[in-house]
Amino acid sequence: MSEKVKLSELINADSQKKLSDSLTLLESLESVEIKNQDQYGKAIDIQKSIKGALKDIESDRKEIVKPYNDKVGAINFKYRSVKDRLSLGNTTIGNATRIWDQEQLRKKQLEQKKREAEAEEKRRKLEEAAEKEAAKVEKYTEEGRDDLAEKAQARMEDKVEEASTTVAAEIEETKAVGVSYRYDCEVEVIDGNLAIKSLLASPMTAPFVLIDTKGLKKMVKAAKGKWFDIPGIKVIDKSTQVIRS
Repeated sequence: MSEKVKLSELINADSQKKLSDSLTLLESLESVEIKNQDQYGKAIDIQKSIKGALKDIESDRKEIVKPYNDKVGAINFKYRSVKDRLSLGNTTIGNATRIWDQEQLRKKQLEQKKREAEAEEKRRKLEEAAEKEAAKVEKYTEEGRDDLAEKAQARMEDKVEEASTTVAAEIEETKAVGVSYRYDCEVEVIDGNLAIKSLLASPMTAPFVLIDTKGLKKMVKAAKGKWFDIPGIKVIDKSTQVIRS
């Protein structure tokens, strides 16, 4: 606890005495062993006193912290109301900018595909032209016209070189500096039985099939565990003692 905070300034003398007095119920208590009905009755009486003390000090605590909680609540409400309005505004603007970016991305992808198709067509024509020059090289060589063969060879090599370097130019990004998108998604179950079977079929996805132990616990408690017997499920009895003062 911070040295600047003194318990005496937060908890008055009466409340501190109530805390100290409540602990006297546990004086010299190290272990409990009941050997007869009389000891059992005394133990129950002590439990009732402890339960009453717990109720009293909890009520006292709530009374002490309430003014502070009220102040914290008021501060949080003020800040939360402003943060909520700012967040709503940011979401509204974000939705608009995301729609814009998605449309620009769609246009970019279409334009990129167009450029790639044009580049592919250009490469095809260059490769066809190179093949024609290669045929000329073979023809001129067979005819002994070496000068023409050399010129055709040079033209063929130029076509091959140009074809190998013909690629579609990348379209520049249009998003503002500092803007990026983190992938996110929603998952919806459209067929529960099929989904469970599919998930269990793979060691990678099987752990995602979760058993609703809280729901099972409610069902077992309602039946007091009398009829519950499902292979693979174990019920651990954790019955608690109830003492009414």
